[in-house]
Amino acid sequence: MFCCTVNVSYPLTALTCDHLCVQIYLQLRHYTCPNEQRWIVRILFIVPIYSFDSWLSLLFFSNESYYVYFNTVRDCYEGECMSGSNVFDQQSVTEDVIRVVYKDVEVV
Repeated sequence: MFCCTVNVSYPLTALTCDHLCVQIYLQLRHYTCPNEQRWIVRILFIVPIYSFDSWLSLLFFSNESYYVYFNTVRDCYEGECMSGSNVFDQQSVTEDVIRVVYKDVEVV
């Protein structure tokens, strides 16, 4: 059962990483709004890194010493990405509020 899980999870992880690398490339290629796209690229990086780390922790699940380190790195990265996502959300909402309240003011 465990071998089947690892064999199924690897192609899905590879597919996810390939797809998200293309999405990140397209965001960087059409880099027209740096204030927003910088945060979007950071959020897009969550998926391939998190899936690769999850696959590694599944691969080394039987060895407790490696498993703990992979989970710790994944949890720290998840916290960093969540804080980045919150900053992006706050920045987007603030810009929208300024546009509605102060119609003549340009948001930088």
